[in-house]
Amino acid sequence: MTYHEAIIIGAGPGGLQMSYFFKKAGRPHIVLEQNSFVGSSFAKYPRHGTLISLNKKNNFFKEKEFNMRHDWNSLVEDDCEGKKYFGDYTDELFPPAKCLLEYLHDYALRNQLPVKFSTHVVSVERDLVDGHFVIATNTSIFRCKVLLVGTGAVGENYQSDVPGIELAQKYEDHNPADLNRYKNKRVLIIGGGNSGFETANHLAGTAAIIHVALKRPVKHAWDTHFVGDLRAINNGLLDMYQLKSLHATIGDPPSKIEKNQSGTFTVTFNEYIGDADIAVGVLPLQREYDEVISCTGFAWMPKFLSPLSVATKENLGRYPQISPTWESVNTKNLFFIGGAMQGRDRKAASGFIHGFRYNIQSLFHILCARYWDQPLRSEKLSIAPAKSSEFCEKLSAFVCDRLTVAASLFQMFSVLCDVMVVPADGSPTYIYDVPKQAILEGDELLLSKILSFSKTGACDVFLICLDFGFSKYPQGYSSNNFLQDTGTVNTRCGAFLHPVVSHCVPQNGKLVRKGEYHLFETLDIRFNTHFKPLESASTLSQQLLTEVLSYTIFKGAPEDAPPLLKFALTETSVEEKRRLFRKVFPVVEEWSSEQREMWKSLHIEAQRKLLSSECTHVPLPVCSEQAKVVAKL
Repeated sequence: MTYHEAIIIGAGPGGLQMSYFFKKAGRPHIVLEQNSFVGSSFAKYPRHGTLISLNKKNNFFKEKEFNMRHDWNSLVEDDCEGKKYFGDYTDELFPPAKCLLEYLHDYALRNQLPVKFSTHVVSVERDLVDGHFVIATNTSIFRCKVLLVGTGAVGENYQSDVPGIELAQKYEDHNPADLNRYKNKRVLIIGGGNSGFETANHLAGTAAIIHVALKRPVKHAWDTHFVGDLRAINNGLLDMYQLKSLHATIGDPPSKIEKNQSGTFTVTFNEYIGDADIAVGVLPLQREYDEVISCTGFAWMPKFLSPLSVATKENLGRYPQISPTWESVNTKNLFFIGGAMQGRDRKAASGFIHGFRYNIQSLFHILCARYWDQPLRSEKLSIAPAKSSEFCEKLSAFVCDRLTVAASLFQMFSVLCDVMVVPADGSPTYIYDVPKQAILEGDELLLSKILSFSKTGACDVFLICLDFGFSKYPQGYSSNNFLQDTGTVNTRCGAFLHPVVSHCVPQNGKLVRKGEYHLFETLDIRFNTHFKPLESASTLSQQLLTEVLSYTIFKGAPEDAPPLLKFALTETSVEEKRRLFRKVFPVVEEWSSEQREMWKSLHIEAQRKLLSSECTHVPLPVCSEQAKVVAKL
């Protein structure tokens, strides 16, 4: 029996990333991998061999950190001899999975990560005396205090409640090379995620008719901004459906599958019938298919954890139930890394390498703080404390430089935040990449570490992140309709990714949020003034942040707020913001009061729909034709 301080199960990208941080810090650990090579899931998935993670190599700007925003496959790694980015293996924007296998092999070898191959975990139990995990494998037994599970997807999320579902071919067993099997055939694909539409796209030119059965309307990644929702690279069948090419989606999930003597399948669907005047009813329909393929997503809970009775989320136990610091909610010292981290985040990029690499970096520093009493990843800013505008200007410049290049905050928007502590008795401290929700929920460890940077406890604390604002508008507006800035007059209504700064103060050992300030959005998500003139509207964020810091640190009053800051204050009226806009921005042609009234009357119906939303003005592109009418007055 071998004891290790920490054990990682799974040598996929999540396990390798965590192992890298342990190895770099000199922390003893081991990685258990059931196969004979790293990243083994990518030898099988995606079934059609093409990743949907971007490999965008040409981004104009030269900063390495900025370019990691658009490199969705590289792991975090310090510069070293022989270092390679994933982009060194291929130029393809949507690269082949085999390139990721090669990259992960070289990453593990280059960093000499302690992976024990061909070690299959059979079960994990807990020693009731010392609380350590006891891990039984096919080779030996291991013990550890901290267990990190990074096994990735462990099988298809099988819909066992549908009679006859076992007759369907599973996505994991589908052979994409056997196209003759589907030539001029009728194919039913169950599941409306990327695996289902990936399969449909592959067969679209071979099969006669393809139906994709959905439980709910398709969620497009361009609308939700969650990279796990349907990506454009996989939605070709939707294009063919709307252009009347026989292939289609159907909103009736199958209720029964039967195999006929001829080898075809009869599938029963429950179609729900009804409208505002007729009571809803269920109409059973039957359709015949030559092939049925189940593509219903993946499960993320390995069976070897069964003895621990680890809590799972809804949806057939598909994901583990984890805290904001990715720890099992009912099994202390058990953490989930890699794609399973999306069990906590269905908004940003936790399910993909370009997101969870930063979650894992954050978790590693939390582990160091919790178990080995290390400080959080931070730096003391060499900015002398002073109650002056120059002090706030320097703080603002530092933050905007960080926001301009940071890949972690960019990819893990609203999930990870930076924390800036401005004490009354010393220089500011900047803390990197902390899970925001853990702070807001009062995580005692994180709060104690954050507040330790103020000797007296008297300080201003700023949570700094990036976030979208589409949720402040009514549902039903596609994000593709937002063709212009929406947060220029009222920064709180910025729809595209933009900085959000929360001002907090310590009170009874917790942080109390005193205000939230939204900065201006920009097309390239850069917020410093290094590449653009100061007078550009898209670079006013640095000036606005200076005013926010001055206003909050020096305890200003709303009526005394400088002009730019008033765009970010809820206390500022719409008329006042309109007046300030004309003063701050060079308006070429100003509408008369008559034109403004005509504008209101033309989209009064749209305004009614917006009454329940935080942002009550209609984005200009929604009413572009109306704007042309107004302009002619």
